[in-house]
Amino acid sequence: MKSLFTTMGVAILCTLFSTQLFSQTVSYRFVYAGADCAANEVCFDVEAQGDQAGLELDEFNMRMFIDDSVLSFIDFRNPDPLYFLETTGNTQSGVAGSGSFFGFAGEFVYITDNYKRVGVNGLILETGANWTYLFQACFNSVAPLAGMNMMCPPLVWDHDTDGSGFAGGSDGIESLLVNPAGGAGISVEEAVVFYNWDYYAPTTDNCFDPNCAILSAELLGFSAESEDCKTALIEWEVATEKNISKYLVERKLSYESAYTLVDEVEALGTSFAAITYTSSNFIGHTSGKVLYRLAEVMEDGSINYINVTELSASCDNELDVNVFPNPASEYVNIRFDIEKENSDVTISLMDIAGKNINQVLLTGTYGEGVYEERINLNALAGGQYIIKAEIGETVTSKIVDIIQE
Repeated sequence: MKSLFTTMGVAILCTLFSTQLFSQTVSYRFVYAGADCAANEVCFDVEAQGDQAGLELDEFNMRMFIDDSVLSFIDFRNPDPLYFLETTGNTQSGVAGSGSFFGFAGEFVYITDNYKRVGVNGLILETGANWTYLFQACFNSVAPLAGMNMMCPPLVWDHDTDGSGFAGGSDGIESLLVNPAGGAGISVEEAVVFYNWDYYAPTTDNCFDPNCAILSAELLGFSAESEDCKTALIEWEVATEKNISKYLVERKLSYESAYTLVDEVEALGTSFAAITYTSSNFIGHTSGKVLYRLAEVMEDGSINYINVTELSASCDNELDVNVFPNPASEYVNIRFDIEKENSDVTISLMDIAGKNINQVLLTGTYGEGVYEERINLNALAGGQYIIKAEIGETVTSKIVDIIQE
């Protein structure tokens, strides 16, 4: 088995795997994220999970195999903003017969890249039934998605039964945790969840319908832009549409785990000419990533999700709400500016995953002016938290590091 790469006549230089017991384990998995039918493209979210609370991810490599008769690698994209891709799209194709090692119909393609932290902080990994999003892996489907009602692409992590990679001398998947004492990252044990594959043959555990056979709107473009940093203008254009009742516009803010419906736009129904639709959404001085998702509602009531876009805006949101000191210990001050009389203010505290752990820190009605409130933190454990401020219709979030001795 370990002669996988030597049959290719290519030398891969890797640090030899050494058997070591680690006290922490980080697991990785793929989750189907959606298909772009017009581009013949499918994407998968790559997610991670810790086996215990408080694990902070430092850096991680991604080594995987795909079947070239099913998928063609495009890129890794949309990483969590705390990380950047160190390299871009390192791929290597197997020689004739190489795919038989995995039970593939075609040959394998080996993909490897490495992500590192942008700054001081890394993601605190979810545990239990929850997983933490890292980035997306996107591929072209070799067979046309149009007309396809079921797809079962095998995605294979480079992670053999002994914890090393499949190739001789390969360490396989590797990741480091942030060292609380500073310095080099802490090594961990890695575990993986394969996608439509098991040692050593394809499965059909995670097949999906890409919904390309039933899409009735031929989408030409979908965008969200903002010039004043308070209102998003969402626009989409379709070349044709058939039997569509309306479109749904959904939004997800950086601290939210699910999309929220923000608008419904009535469709013409059936048209063979290009149509442009628009929607507006007040977002206030929202900080962080804002995603919009478009869906079509058919006349029979069925819903098909079409595309996702990120809000394009250039804003300075730091002056709206200031949180200090940061890092904080016993207390944190929140200073905010009210532009209108009788503005309702609600400030909440959430964990880094966007879940409320203290429903409301303060709430009230304020007049025009600059205010400063002190919040007691003694009851909280150390870690990263999100302070969410809702001022009128404006929503702003700030990350605060809490250090408790």
